[in-house]
Amino acid sequence: MYDSRSWVRTVLYKQLDSPADSQSIVPRGQEGSMIGIRRLFLVACLSAIAAMPASAQEAVTSLSISGHAGMINSPAAFDGGDNDRLVDYSSGMNFGGGLTLQVYERLSIKGSASFSFGTGTDITSGSSQEVTLDRQFYGAGVEVLLMTGQNVEPYVFGGGGLVVVDRVGAQVTSYAYDVTEFTGVVGAGVRYLFANNTFIFLDGTNWVYNNSVTDSAQNDRSVRVGLGYRFGSN
Repeated sequence: MYDSRSWVRTVLYKQLDSPADSQSIVPRGQEGSMIGIRRLFLVACLSAIAAMPASAQEAVTSLSISGHAGMINSPAAFDGGDNDRLVDYSSGMNFGGGLTLQVYERLSIKGSASFSFGTGTDITSGSSQEVTLDRQFYGAGVEVLLMTGQNVEPYVFGGGGLVVVDRVGAQVTSYAYDVTEFTGVVGAGVRYLFANNTFIFLDGTNWVYNNSVTDSAQNDRSVRVGLGYRFGSN
């Protein structure tokens, strides 16, 4: 039988030994920082898979569908850079759904869409104007189970995708923009499985990207609870 652990370890050693990779994790502006984050995440995922026993890598097929809702953090720099605005944002609501295809006992491929809505007050130059800030996240990646064989499933996940930021000022003296950026996504959570193949979960998710309009790095963080159903192996 083909041993996936040998292939993973080979890739991992190349990541660790490559001079170019060693240089990439030293930040050189925003591009260098993002490359470093991606490389470190790759090494972490490959390490987790390589450490799995062979029995944990047997093929398992199931498909899960889920929905979630929660809170997203108050953004820190959506009005920085050349815009030089002073905006007091509040935390927003976040909801969406996802699909998870389990391909091995510990390894799954997942995709999700999340929609966030928030408001704020533009207080630049003594004004007081309502501002709305909506964010849409579309992502795909891998999920690694940290423990199997129980009703409780702790997991970590990571990948990438797109974020759409829509900032609208309620009055003409404010400003608006709509921008789409590439984003990385990482997170962790825990799932509880019921005998009827339904499950509930709690997770924390981070979307990391650069807002080209304000020339600022963003780290949007969300805490979510959800409900889902698993088709296939349990």
